[in-house]
Amino acid sequence: MKRRPFATLMGVAALAAGGLAPVAGVIAGRTGAVLRIGWLSPGREDSDESLQGRRLLHEWLRRFGYDEGRTLLVERRYAEGEVARLPALAQELVQSSVDLIIALMIDAIHAAHQATTRIPVVMLGGASHVDQGSAQALARPAANVTGVVSIGLDATAHTLQVLKEAVPTTRRVAVLFNARAPGAQRFGPATDRLALSLGLQLEPFDIARAQDVSPSLQRIAARRADALYVMDDPVIDARLSDILAFARRFGLVSIGSTRRFAELGGLLSVAPDQAYLIERTVVFADRILRGARPQDLAVEHATRYALIVNLATAAQLGRTLPRPLLRRADEVIE
Repeated sequence: MKRRPFATLMGVAALAAGGLAPVAGVIAGRTGAVLRIGWLSPGREDSDESLQGRRLLHEWLRRFGYDEGRTLLVERRYAEGEVARLPALAQELVQSSVDLIIALMIDAIHAAHQATTRIPVVMLGGASHVDQGSAQALARPAANVTGVVSIGLDATAHTLQVLKEAVPTTRRVAVLFNARAPGAQRFGPATDRLALSLGLQLEPFDIARAQDVSPSLQRIAARRADALYVMDDPVIDARLSDILAFARRFGLVSIGSTRRFAELGGLLSVAPDQAYLIERTVVFADRILRGARPQDLAVEHATRYALIVNLATAAQLGRTLPRPLLRRADEVIE
């Protein structure tokens, strides 16, 4: 498969450009000590996304004056796709007395939050306990948790808008999601109103276990849905290849929220921009390491998303996507 380059946001952050002194000497009351950051991920250590994340984190730490391997060490823990391992991995980081934990996506965030109320936790993507539409909760996060979340009504709105722009005739949209997952509360009256404003009707299908996928797909086929919106969840991800094969076989427009979704044959993906998320995460980490309290740093919602289009899937479906959409895409798989 041929890919156009993925657009990254490697311009210097405004905070970094604003004249922060290089990190040396005293940080958060400590003199000359090597700082240690924990990195907690549900993903696989050798995946392309993990390798890119590692590179981006190293680059942004350097831009903020940290010399990884000398003045700062990163202790990484990967669940290798087995989210049940995350609580134990979070405990490992706590027991190793890291100064701060960066937790990636929903399950890692909750594992870290449950493992410690003392060590600061910086969220990188996902949803959180504050993702309830409460402005007060966003402005005043939990005592040791803050950061950037990328799942919420805004992200859902953006995804549905892209879906409608790509295929304007879309009406009925089947949604695969796990109702027990943190962040699932964003489906409700507000989401329904948003969908109706776009001329869409959402029909949710709850996937609690991997074995729920096949019966749900059978019901979707019987309901004659126009499109399939697949939420990012480890339970669903275990059957993602089968789900996308079903969508292509039945001619369904498919949209998801990870790069892997498009790589496996999904038509469209609106994924949080990884470079942007890591940039903002390092901003939070830097402020905390310099002495700021997590509860004083308002949680941010991600505002930048990467649009990935799989033209090979479009051709298989016999779809011609609008040129403005293709020009706007950050990555096109051909």
